[in-house]
Amino acid sequence: MTNSSYPKRYPQRDDAILGGQAVAPIGGAVLGGLAGVQARVHSPLVSQRVRALSEALKYGEAGLDVIINAVRVQGGRSQRRAYFLLRNQAHPKAKQVLQDISPFTLFNANNTGAVLNKVFCLAISPDGQTLISGGSGARQNSGIRMWNLETGRRSTLVKSGATRSIALSANGQTLITGGLNGAVQVWDLSTGASISTLQGHGGEVLSIALSPDGETLATSGNSWDQTIRIWHLPTGELRHTLRGYGGEIAAVVIDPSGETLVSSSHDHTIRLWNPRTGEQLTQLFGHTASVNCLALSADGRTLISGSYDSTLKFWDLHTGRLLRTNAGQSRGVTALTVSPEGWIASGSHDRTIKLWDRTGALLSTLEGHTGTIFALAFVPDSQMLVSCSADRTLRLWTLPE
Repeated sequence: MTNSSYPKRYPQRDDAILGGQAVAPIGGAVLGGLAGVQARVHSPLVSQRVRALSEALKYGEAGLDVIINAVRVQGGRSQRRAYFLLRNQAHPKAKQVLQDISPFTLFNANNTGAVLNKVFCLAISPDGQTLISGGSGARQNSGIRMWNLETGRRSTLVKSGATRSIALSANGQTLITGGLNGAVQVWDLSTGASISTLQGHGGEVLSIALSPDGETLATSGNSWDQTIRIWHLPTGELRHTLRGYGGEIAAVVIDPSGETLVSSSHDHTIRLWNPRTGEQLTQLFGHTASVNCLALSADGRTLISGSYDSTLKFWDLHTGRLLRTNAGQSRGVTALTVSPEGWIASGSHDRTIKLWDRTGALLSTLEGHTGTIFALAFVPDSQMLVSCSADRTLRLWTLPE
């Protein structure tokens, strides 16, 4: 029923309109099946576009084509929604599109008002559902961002300041952040509440490692600090302060048994420690420049190190024997990660990411970033890799099967 005083060309209250044929009144609904979905995908309202994309899957391959078009031509939240909808589709067409648009830029500070000026570090929850990034923000308490990797939704549940390093507990419930101000903060991820703040470092906290049982926390400092600190996480007690470095300690990792702590530094060395006693066990020599990053195989038997000397070195962690050396990137290795299946990803100042198999054979080179790669993380149980870079972007890569 319509009010005759209104022009006939506008739909009125109680009118039903076919999707794509008229502009819906405020608060009205667009009907018309797939045609309605197609119309709302181009709505000026982001919320309508996102809902329309979710509904498109009801219409089979025709709806899939709507989503594919959106991921190719739209931007922002609706493009992210289209991308994550495609990720959950087994259709060959969806898989091909994901390959074609890889890498997908999840976050670009250059186009979002620089809420995060830089993204330095990454972590993925054990269930593969949540991506957490840390960086420096233009707004107070904007150093941590969380992303749902099923929906693409973004959260700022944790109100952290500028963040240089992060680590997640094995159960995914506790987040530890290392600040540019030297503070180490412990967070409850279910609520976003701060549990405790650990003070002691005199400069940026460059790296964090947590033992599998969640008891032992190791943190390393920059060139102003030059220490590794070992904490009892449940109580916040500082157990040991490890000294002896002449520069920043770029990386720390703890093996799966919790019995060995490994650190690397700008002094070209790798050192092994007993985290319970603070005793240095041995040093590994071989790199000819700063050792920037470390990673351990899933079984903890192999240590991989990356250096400004542009090599990856593979070591037997238990004997300290050098197993092999790979020529890495052309301008130094700046980031490393290992998947549970044994894939290795390394990043560099040369702006590329290289994928290696467990034997160290090069599988492929990923290009797309325009700045140094700061951090990498594989998404569990998926063919996805996440990277962040000095180009102020955070990108998702669909890996070849």
